[in-house]
Amino acid sequence: MSKNKKLPFSKITSEEKEKEKGKEDNYVHPWWTDTYSFKKYVRGVAPQHLIDTSTRHRIYNSVYWQQHCFGVNLLTLVDRAQSLKGVGGVYGLFREPCNFICLFLKLLELEPSKKVIEGFLNTKSWQMKHLRLLAALYVRFVFPAEEVYLILEGLLGQYFKVAVLREEGFKVEYFDTVIYSFLHDKFWCGITFPPLTPRNNLPPRITPLAHMADKIKEEEFAKLGMNKDGELFEEIEKRKSEEKQSGRIQFKVKKKVPVPAPQKSEANEIAEENKLRAMLGLPLLH
Repeated sequence: MSKNKKLPFSKITSEEKEKEKGKEDNYVHPWWTDTYSFKKYVRGVAPQHLIDTSTRHRIYNSVYWQQHCFGVNLLTLVDRAQSLKGVGGVYGLFREPCNFICLFLKLLELEPSKKVIEGFLNTKSWQMKHLRLLAALYVRFVFPAEEVYLILEGLLGQYFKVAVLREEGFKVEYFDTVIYSFLHDKFWCGITFPPLTPRNNLPPRITPLAHMADKIKEEEFAKLGMNKDGELFEEIEKRKSEEKQSGRIQFKVKKKVPVPAPQKSEANEIAEENKLRAMLGLPLLH
């Protein structure tokens, strides 16, 4: 038996352990998992590294990424997004990535400008709803907190139906509920969002129904038999009847209008003036 051959029951020395550690440290990841020229950094890392490492490597090893995401630019990405059947992150017991999150990782690598993202968000066709969700998710990951709130809150008025791939399968949800989860949830379909600061420094959001809020409130309370303050009409009538019986109601008293003093007649005025003239030695009036 040769000296270099190791028996299966032989002990591993400390030198061999150090060599194995060195091999693990020098492990080179596949070339498609890195980008060599970064245009910008987001939160100190490359944009594609905002997705956690395990999910990112699952995406790189997925069939959709290897077949449909190589050589993709912004124009071809629009076509890929239009052909999607739903949105989602990872699903199943093996946490397999769906096509939507693969395109999102490619969008992070492409690093589009703000004008391009705004153009994606302003598309009005319902067939581009998956592209709008890709752009909205990009805003949630990359943009600063103030812009995230201002941009995504403007999308809450859209109510398209979207197929969302959950762990148990596809579920039909509405566009605004997905955007709401982008704003307020920490996780979505197995994807971890970057931390988002609260919107304390921003003005309160004005809903499209703000001018109708008072009318809607009155109508809803009226259906329940209540006024604006939440008091029942029956209780208000009972209280009024009790106050009438006890004499607590203070009826409004009309203010007395002052009656002008009667005017003096001309004869009395002449008599008074003659008295003064007599005292002064002047001729009297007739």
